[in-house]
Amino acid sequence: MQQRLKYHIHYVVDYDLILKLNIKNIYKIPKKTSIILQSNQKKLLVDPTIMYPLYGCFELLSFQRPIFSISKNAVSSFQLRKEQVLGCLVTLKKLNLYYFFDKLIFLYFPKIKSLELQTVKFLKKRFVYAFGLKSVIPFEDIEYQYLKTELNFGLNVFIMFKKVGNPKNIPLFLSALQFPLKK
Repeated sequence: MQQRLKYHIHYVVDYDLILKLNIKNIYKIPKKTSIILQSNQKKLLVDPTIMYPLYGCFELLSFQRPIFSISKNAVSSFQLRKEQVLGCLVTLKKLNLYYFFDKLIFLYFPKIKSLELQTVKFLKKRFVYAFGLKSVIPFEDIEYQYLKTELNFGLNVFIMFKKVGNPKNIPLFLSALQFPLKK
């Protein structure tokens, strides 16, 4: 499945963008470097056992083990202790990036009726396209595994780009992949 999307990007989308952007060099097209999946849960402060389904969901989504987000400082107003687990984080690269992106575009987005996507931000020579998913249940891997639990949590997705040139090239790249963009 990931080979299909990789082939489509390299042989169809790249050459389509060369024509649309009037670029003479193929290396000026935006390239995805990584996708970061992240979720922080306020419920983890009260009940740390919620961490196990969250960890399992991240492992099913990404085929990697997630890293725990841990608090650095104690904040009494939030009832937060030092070195307390707040959520999970996974960085996807290479084949796992294409596999997740393929699942996201062709399996997850068609199941959602209303989708709210965020904006493109510039961070240290990289452009980041960030958006949030309100529920992870529509992913088929999680849908069958977690029907018995009542947990439903959101997910933040950050798509990192490099070699962009112009930030307006990122929405063109994503729309060429049939990514639902906010108009």
